[in-house]
Amino acid sequence: RVTLVTPMYGGGVTAGTPDTDMPIRASAIRGQLRFWWRLLNRRGKSSRELFEAEREVWGGLGSSAETVTASRVWVRVERFQPAGIGKLVRPCVSYEKDDADKFRGPKFDRELPDAAAYALFPGQGQLDRARTAIEKPPADILFPGLKFELVVGCPDEIWASDVLPALRWWAAFGGVGARTRRGLGSVRVEELEPPTEVEITAVPGMRFERVRGGDDALAVWGRALVALRSFRQGPNVGRNPGGADPRRPGQSRWPEPYAIRQATGRTRVKAGDVRLNDRHEAGDNLFPRASFGLPIIFHFQGERGDEARDPADTALQPEGADRFASPLILKAQWNGRSYDAVALVLPTVAELRGRALVLADSGDGRDLGQPRRFAASEWWPDGEASRHAAQAIPPMRGRGDDPLAAFLDYFAKGA
Repeated sequence: RVTLVTPMYGGGVTAGTPDTDMPIRASAIRGQLRFWWRLLNRRGKSSRELFEAEREVWGGLGSSAETVTASRVWVRVERFQPAGIGKLVRPCVSYEKDDADKFRGPKFDRELPDAAAYALFPGQGQLDRARTAIEKPPADILFPGLKFELVVGCPDEIWASDVLPALRWWAAFGGVGARTRRGLGSVRVEELEPPTEVEITAVPGMRFERVRGGDDALAVWGRALVALRSFRQGPNVGRNPGGADPRRPGQSRWPEPYAIRQATGRTRVKAGDVRLNDRHEAGDNLFPRASFGLPIIFHFQGERGDEARDPADTALQPEGADRFASPLILKAQWNGRSYDAVALVLPTVAELRGRALVLADSGDGRDLGQPRRFAASEWWPDGEASRHAAQAIPPMRGRGDDPLAAFLDYFAKGA
């Protein structure tokens, strides 16, 4: 018996849209179970051995048509409640017009925590430049409260060793729909115990922090999002405090904007020849926040009257790919009595740290010209160089030399 405890984004046939007839698809849950099985069973196996073992349990194609293997696990979703699911579906944001007949917003639904925008930004829609028309309508989301039954079948000999562990990890750290790594689509399953700290730390490369929460899953989820938002770009943590206008935040304390200024040769000069610094104390060409997942779109704020502008929008992405899923998972997790805010770092971060990154123009920006490549050892170094850089980045200072480890420390202890 499964209960949706945070909003679900997407989940239907159309990307980013819930399906009121079949809001939860068995095939999607089965895919997540397979992901968690693979993560838990890769130790000591070559890629070929892991592939064969996975196919033995979950089925799949082999090297020829004669080696097709049927899945030994089947999944069914049934008994949705409430029956009228449509009443749980509504836009995540709204836009209202002001006295000048221009749209204000987006204004997120009052049921959502303040930091929900940090997880739901792809669904907030888009206004035209004049703010007189909605170019892209905001996405509908499925609000918490949906209940359903998940039925899983398999042979007895693989239940305890293969299927039950995948179910427990999925219920604790996965979910339904899209953007589950940012806590959307989190579920509560009374019959499944979440993995213990001993089980979590036994997985090579897995790191974990838990903060006791309360009875309100949305509030607990919101606190987890606030921690990430503050660490990455919050005033007095990730950036300097802004001026009188709260819509114009202060300068970032991270080195990425400085690296982009160097790559493009553009640095903002305010009125009166007040020039911003284009060098960061941590060093050149550093992109530590890439560790939280890619791509990242960088947008610089400017003001009328500037004598020179900062770079136009740029996109940072892994070489040879459009994206790399975040190794960080944030959840409101049911512990059997209440909800905890949890942060889990997946072992996939090691693969990300081994990839070169590419910085390219994004949107209408043409400041960069040819894309710039940053080797894996360049965008975040190892050894003494990383320790020096971390000490020069205020959000990381005193929290270790790895960006994700520094976040876990901030998540657990606060500022």
